Amino acid sequence: MGRPKRVFPRNLKFHTIRHTEKVKMISGVEITALHLLKETEQYYMGIETWAFCCSKYKCKKEKAKIEFNIPTITDEKVVEFLDKKSWKDYVDKRKDSTDMSETVSFLNELFPDKKPVFFYELESLIATYCFGGFSKDKEDTEDRKYYNFKYQGLRAEIEKNQPDNITKAFNDYSESSKNKEDDKITTKKYNDYRDLADDFILKNYDLTDVFETIGLNSVVCPYIFTNSTMKGYSYENVGEIFFVVTEDCVYFQAKRHF
Repeated sequence: MGRPKRVFPRNLKFHTIRHTEKVKMISGVEITALHLLKETEQYYMGIETWAFCCSKYKCKKEKAKIEFNIPTITDEKVVEFLDKKSWKDYVDKRKDSTDMSETVSFLNELFPDKKPVFFYELESLIATYCFGGFSKDKEDTEDRKYYNFKYQGLRAEIEKNQPDNITKAFNDYSESSKNKEDDKITTKKYNDYRDLADDFILKNYDLTDVFETIGLNSVVCPYIFTNSTMKGYSYENVGEIFFVVTEDCVYFQAKRHF
């Protein structure tokens, strides 16, 4: 994608045109990129970006077809997952953060009828989707196992229904940790437990379809933030806003570069 040029917060006001396009990944999947464009005599120009999943938009005006199409998630299972796993009070807790206030302000302008809700590691979920980690055709199931366990590994329902050998493996690990056994022994017992639990959860409580739906409907928006991350570096004000939209909410996470 090349090395992006430095951006300046004072120039954000010139990027007033909203344009969406589908971006296809090497893995074959697609996500939506939302570009904030400025208009020059000959071109529509987007914001410089360091994003892994899109590049700077630049197109001659006579060839450009400006569109604004943001997908909406309506699947009840996915909507319920987003609602339960989001950090509902985080926006208020971080309201004094410049990045948070600017992100929420932008999303409120974009979706005045939807509530902005922070979703931790949304960018990570989207990245895994982009790189093909949730493909059921992929022999390597590590990504699917990781996110399935992350979001439901210790649910009471699963613990109640899991085989005795998983319960025993977890108890062995807990005892080892509590008794402060050698780190190598404790780590091995934890890995033994995780191997059993990961396989069981993936087989019986697989949320891969949920993760794929989130990825398919995800949006990345290159953005210019006021706050500097690294003074003097070209990426100090660059970032992206990742989000997915439901009928009532927009779940988001902003990413900065360091």
